[in-house]
Amino acid sequence: MKHPLHIFSLSCLVLALTSCTPATSRKPASNPMRMDGGETQAVGLVASDRSPVSDNAVWCGSFQICWNMAGETIGAGSQLTPLEPNALADELNSSGFSAESLGDEYCYVYAGPATQSARLRIAQGIEQRFHQESDILDKLTWYEDADPDAGMLFYTMLYREFSYEEPFEYLEPADFGSTANGNRSSGVLYFGAKAGDTALGQVSPLYYEDEDHFAAIIYTPGGDVLVLVRSPEGTTFQEMWENAFVRERAYRPLEVDSFACPCLDLDIVQEFEQLKGIVLVAEDGSVWPVADAIQTVRLSLDAHGGVVESEAAHANTAERPDEDPLHIDLVFDDSFALFLVDSGPGRFEPYLGVLVDDVTAYQAR
Repeated sequence: MKHPLHIFSLSCLVLALTSCTPATSRKPASNPMRMDGGETQAVGLVASDRSPVSDNAVWCGSFQICWNMAGETIGAGSQLTPLEPNALADELNSSGFSAESLGDEYCYVYAGPATQSARLRIAQGIEQRFHQESDILDKLTWYEDADPDAGMLFYTMLYREFSYEEPFEYLEPADFGSTANGNRSSGVLYFGAKAGDTALGQVSPLYYEDEDHFAAIIYTPGGDVLVLVRSPEGTTFQEMWENAFVRERAYRPLEVDSFACPCLDLDIVQEFEQLKGIVLVAEDGSVWPVADAIQTVRLSLDAHGGVVESEAAHANTAERPDEDPLHIDLVFDDSFALFLVDSGPGRFEPYLGVLVDDVTAYQAR
């Protein structure tokens, strides 16, 4: 039986004319100690793919969808502008990510008053669509249906599961990172494949420059695509994504001898304090204080998660039969970025990005 890769993101943005009770926060469910005995870096959850990131970081487009809905609903289709300068609001306004980047089956959304009937509607909606329960509905302030002080709520649940057509193997625990980079860890759990394994045919190089700079791509029958980038370049997920595909060009023929990727497991919640309390101004001059801005992301990736279609092999290089193929190993054992994409008709941009520097933050002890 195949065990699916679980991708779950839930986000909520509340904009109201009156303050709401602040939501409580729980800490990321990450390993409290590095596997080699040092301190583990925290994993930061960023609201926008335009937000600066470093070390360990995660972004999921669900919060951006909430922000966009707010602009469409109370901004009459225009962006909401912060009354005072606010870098995060500017990053959200500048992002090109939208709900159109995903198929309808990925998301449940709600935009409307924060009333008790809305709470029931959301709970029933995510149960019917995804068979999931909310982690944050109990943290929000809800109003009676007739209460004139009820604020506006913008809510998204993004949920996705898939499994590889050919499961990879769990590999012997190995090191991750380097002493020079200050992120070396031992006993890290990997999955992967070697030459001769059927599963290796699912992995194609997007580009390969040297043993520290390369990327791999894995397609799935359901339309999801995994893109892994070793030594990503850029200060935001959007820049890392664009720089990876700028490098995609015709190289000499490449033959993959092995593939290895760390297993990932993450459960994190983030309240975006940079937004709470700021006043947003709509095009009509109305003002909307932000009462709450919260997002959760759950992510797991293992040897059984992910799917690749047969056309995956065409995603890399031009054939140059006069050259012997370069044999390469696609081993993601140092800082890398992972992107997930819905490659439906007319779509190919990530809905989730993960930056892994200290892998122990993503693996249980």
